[in-house]
Amino acid sequence: MTHIALSEHYRRACAMLRETIEVVPEKAWYTAVADSPDYLVPARQALHVTDTIAFYNGDDPEEKPWDEHPDWEGAAAEELPGKASVLGLLASNEADVMKRLAELGDAGLARPTRFAWTGKTVADTHLYNLRHIQHHVAVLNTMLRVWHMHTVGWK
Repeated sequence: MTHIALSEHYRRACAMLRETIEVVPEKAWYTAVADSPDYLVPARQALHVTDTIAFYNGDDPEEKPWDEHPDWEGAAAEELPGKASVLGLLASNEADVMKRLAELGDAGLARPTRFAWTGKTVADTHLYNLRHIQHHVAVLNTMLRVWHMHTVGWK
């Protein structure tokens, strides 16, 4: 039953992330909030959280999915993928999470995790991942509020 509950909460968290990314205007995608650090750019935040969905869904902390595109922190914002690319990556990563949770089942979620900083079990790692998604949805929504734009409701 735990894997079913986690799947439902991933659906909700990923839906909130997707809707938040969709709300960001194209002209603001590569723009930092005024007087803020350069990492407060929607493209950076969205790419980072989308990559980490795949990272924490894996089994090996040495496998870094973000090695496949420019560094979300170090690259110039304009070098980062556009909204459509990030949304495609999000859809793919969400599907991978759903597949993995179904394969793991509750017994697999009870196994020890290799991501020791997230807790003791694979379930802990998935809960950590969900909290990380929600954190970045909040960051993105805060940017939208600063820009006096529509934000996404809670699911």
